[in-house]
Amino acid sequence: MKPQKLSFEKKILVFFFLTLILISVIVFLSIRINTETKSTRNWVSLTEKVLSLADSLQNDEQEVVIQSRSFILTANENYLLSYTATNASLQRNLARLRQFTRENRWQQKKVDSLQAIYMGYLPIRQQAINLRRQKNFQLADVVQLIYKADTVLAQLRDIFHSLKSEQKQLLNDRKAAYQKNVEFSAWVVRILLLLFVFAILLAFYLVYRNSVNRRKAELALRKSEELVKSIIHYAPILVNVKDRSGKYILANQQFATAIQADAEHMIGKTCEGIIPPAIEALVNKEDNEVIKHGQPVELMIDLDAPGGKHTFLTSKFPLYDDKGSLYAIGTTAIDITPLKTSHEALLKSFENQQKILDGLQQALRTSLDLLCIIDGNGEFIMLSDTVRQLLGYAPKELMHKKFMDFVVESDRSQTAVIARQIMDGEPVADFTNHYRKKDGSIIPIIWSATWSAEDKLMYCIARNGSERVKTARQLAQSETRLLHAQKIARLGNWDWDLRNNTWSCSDEIYHLFGVAKETITNTQQFLLDSIHPEDKQQLVNARESLLAKGGKIDIEHRIITANGAILFVHTKGEVSLDNEGHPFWFSGTMQDITERKRSELQMKQLNSDLEKRAEELKASNAELERFAYVASHDLQEPLRMVTSFLALLQKKHQNEFDETSKKYIHFAVDGAERMKGLIQDLLHYSRVGASAEAFGTVDLNVLIKELQTVFAPALRENMGILNVQPLPVVSGHKMQLHQLFQNLIGNALKYRSSQNPFIEVGCTDEKEYWRFFVKDNGIGIDQRYFDKIFIIFQRLHTRTDYSGTGIGLAICKKIVERHGGKIWVKSEPGQGSTFYFTLKKSHNA
Repeated sequence: MKPQKLSFEKKILVFFFLTLILISVIVFLSIRINTETKSTRNWVSLTEKVLSLADSLQNDEQEVVIQSRSFILTANENYLLSYTATNASLQRNLARLRQFTRENRWQQKKVDSLQAIYMGYLPIRQQAINLRRQKNFQLADVVQLIYKADTVLAQLRDIFHSLKSEQKQLLNDRKAAYQKNVEFSAWVVRILLLLFVFAILLAFYLVYRNSVNRRKAELALRKSEELVKSIIHYAPILVNVKDRSGKYILANQQFATAIQADAEHMIGKTCEGIIPPAIEALVNKEDNEVIKHGQPVELMIDLDAPGGKHTFLTSKFPLYDDKGSLYAIGTTAIDITPLKTSHEALLKSFENQQKILDGLQQALRTSLDLLCIIDGNGEFIMLSDTVRQLLGYAPKELMHKKFMDFVVESDRSQTAVIARQIMDGEPVADFTNHYRKKDGSIIPIIWSATWSAEDKLMYCIARNGSERVKTARQLAQSETRLLHAQKIARLGNWDWDLRNNTWSCSDEIYHLFGVAKETITNTQQFLLDSIHPEDKQQLVNARESLLAKGGKIDIEHRIITANGAILFVHTKGEVSLDNEGHPFWFSGTMQDITERKRSELQMKQLNSDLEKRAEELKASNAELERFAYVASHDLQEPLRMVTSFLALLQKKHQNEFDETSKKYIHFAVDGAERMKGLIQDLLHYSRVGASAEAFGTVDLNVLIKELQTVFAPALRENMGILNVQPLPVVSGHKMQLHQLFQNLIGNALKYRSSQNPFIEVGCTDEKEYWRFFVKDNGIGIDQRYFDKIFIIFQRLHTRTDYSGTGIGLAICKKIVERHGGKIWVKSEPGQGSTFYFTLKKSHNA
């Protein structure tokens, strides 16, 4: 163990005891130093001054430390005043000490060492003070500087102690010599002794008071340290310190709260299990970077803290000991989530504003509207660049000129009235007058303007009115066309002012009834009398209902024209209600639909004829299906007889026939077999429509499993694969669906390519339908034959290439259509084929 250093108070007591002993020695030896009194006294006085200076230096050094630490802890500039004064006093005392020890070469070296060490100590202490003055100072940096300064102070105090020890020894030697002057006057010695004792007592009092003050200062310092510790603990930033092995040696409350841990239990532990693994890996990586390079690093960390996800700006920095070795890694983190959120919101707002500004700028560039400002004197003070397109002038040419000078003479009086109205506080919109352009032509201008009483300015928007004039002209033309169209469509309109009981009708209404407008005095009564007697009450009832509660009318009825002809008309009308719910206006149209009615009657008769024809075709189709079934069934019996007798003939006379006869018999047998297959397929085709079996629930997964068993030998023989996706349960004819899938899968195996067959069966949901597909990697089909392959007896290959009758796909088409669906194919030669068909999800068979 290192020897424990004496405290300041104990050193003072030791000093007093030594002083009393020295006084005793001086008194004892004073009789013997009578002859050397003068010279010895000077030496003693000089030594005492050196010791006094040493004590002053030591006190100044303590005061410098106290004042600088007080400023670092409190940032109170008053402490720096005492610090500066004490520092100056210490340097002066060092200079005096050098002067008093100039004859002692060894002590001069120690004074030089004191001077050098102290000059090295001051910059460190000043650096700590300057760092403390910064707003965003790092406490760890200040603590490191204080630690470094204390190391220098330890060297300074060692030299002080050595210097004092030598001076004390020198004082003892000189006092011993002084004591030899025994002949010295007793009264002088006693007086000096009394004075010395008094000085000692005074020094004791001063030291005691200094001790009390220092104790108070230390208590304040401890309180400040606790305050700093509390500030760190509860600071709004996250603070932690880890040693080189990654164990926490400091963690404040904010850090513990952020990672939802206990600050006290974290000390001495690593971050494993304390922070999330993903963040742990990042933190350890950055800690290693700090240890490796010895440089601070900054990083962003997203942490799931209480209240949601937070983003922290984290700084990691190395901590060094007095030997310059990195012993720990400090970390501070600031929650920048609000700043980040505000920044993102600000960026979004800025982008939105930029879009609005860009859009406004583009609109101003592309708009033909003129923006201008006119002062109270009627002069232009601002014009947008569109004045070039509108009036032919550049903006500068019209600046500070009266707008009235450009208005044509005939419009000036009216324009002046409108301008006065605007300046009186009544905004005006869509006022039209005429301006004279730079080339002398006249253009109509549409103005909208408002007056700002505060600015005493008129803000105006103007646009070319030529289009409006053109539109008005076109409107008149449209009205003419409308009248012409009404005449062509035999459509007239009418209006009934219910409050004034007045009627107005278009010319086509009177033309429709075959009368001249000027001959009708009571339009309402005339229209009512012209309604066919059988339809009049219906129309009257509808009108009374509308007049009572409002609404619309849409009725087809008959009218009797002036020449007695009966016409069918379509009357539409609507009653308008006022704010109190009372009808005040009744308007509508009347159109001659006689031709349409005649066409409807003809169409009805035609539909009736078509329905009869459809029933006849249905009966004929049923008869044909029965005929096909019976014919195909009855044809099999004589065909079997032909086949059997040919087989017997071939077997009995096989050795008697020559090769030509054998070939003829073979052709006859082969033709009979093919005829048999054709009849059987025709029989299957006819049965599709003739079967009386009702539709039922069919599990296609079970049906496909049966087919997998059927096709298993062929698949094994050709090393093929049949891949079936899960299929739905459908409503349909089980045997026909079995035939459908069997034909499609069989074709996929029959028309295979040189590759091993791969057949895939699947289904997709199409709301009201199931859409199925059978996909293969076979020889494929040219697009030209997509429709042909579904026609009965149509073949794309010779019988020597592929067997079959050409009925299989026709049967598939008939089965699918009977189930309310459709079938089609997608294929390319050499790329395989995919047959698609749909089945209704639910229907009645």
